[in-house]
Amino acid sequence: MQMNSDPRLAKRFQEQGRELEKAMRDAVTPLPQELSGEMLVRGLLDDAEKRLRSPEGQARAKQIAEIVKQVAAELPGGQKDPVFLERVQARVREIFGPKEDGPSASA
Repeated sequence: MQMNSDPRLAKRFQEQGRELEKAMRDAVTPLPQELSGEMLVRGLLDDAEKRLRSPEGQARAKQIAEIVKQVAAELPGGQKDPVFLERVQARVREIFGPKEDGPSASA
């Protein structure tokens, strides 16, 4: 995984991992002791990277990029319009179904 060799990303994974652990503790759903927030963040991103690099993932990313461009063109404020993200998510759900409305849907 390319992300492991970048020290800036390593620092970010640590920060995000700590934030995730705190948020989950605050929500009274802590991670198991043997799983750190950093491990979870790295694992999720590793999985996402593998999916995005697959031929299917590449095709899906191109489709979502096109949706982003279309929605931005439809709104007076473009990507800065307050309803931009909501409209992109709705369009993605409309085209791909509700399962695609997650982190990778904003690619």
